[in-house]
Amino acid sequence: MGDQDVSGKHLGVGRHQLIALIKAGLIETLGANNPLAMRNFVSKTRVEEFTARLTADVKRVTRKVAGQVTIVEAALRANCTQIAIVKLILERKLSWVGKLERRRGYNSILVDLAEVRLIVHGVDPDAMSMLEFANRCGMRKEAARALVRLGHLRGISVVRGGGQSGQVQIEVAEADTFHKRYVSLGELGRTTRKGYRVIERELASLDVLPAFDPKKVGAYFFDREAIRFANQKG
Repeated sequence: MGDQDVSGKHLGVGRHQLIALIKAGLIETLGANNPLAMRNFVSKTRVEEFTARLTADVKRVTRKVAGQVTIVEAALRANCTQIAIVKLILERKLSWVGKLERRRGYNSILVDLAEVRLIVHGVDPDAMSMLEFANRCGMRKEAARALVRLGHLRGISVVRGGGQSGQVQIEVAEADTFHKRYVSLGELGRTTRKGYRVIERELASLDVLPAFDPKKVGAYFFDREAIRFANQKG
């Protein structure tokens, strides 16, 4: 037996990760029932059994390629818990699981980020989340939602894994079409390195008005063609 620090080191995880695995019932403990209690002891055998289940049927790889991420990275980028990903691996719900050579334990495991996102959130690889679309266009997520709500942008509703409530995403093709036609004040500021008020005054002097009501959308958008035409005319 070993205490949590020793067992965590053997598994290749920190104390908080180990506690989460214990609380989820994925690793058994000997001693106190409360996994937060330092009196808990984790059998080395149980840790080895967990590791064996986690690494069964994995594909050995020498390095990561695009789209392959560790469990920790997948949890951050797919906006879910590490436990959720571990369960997908243990329940053999992922079609691809890899293991980095020269690494051992928990942090050697790789998963396909697109597959995790698809299973956990129903994220279509041909679509993007509201946050991703907002970041691309230089606005807040609330503004992206407003564009969909007001009918300026077409969203698609998907159902999360397990029948959870749906979420709205933007198809990549729709995002490309919107971005080619409209530009946000935020993006103009980023590309021209000018202040927002300066850009607003310049556009107003060219009689270029916002494409949508900024009070309703929560952001300023302008028609790219209108800006080009005004600049040529000026």
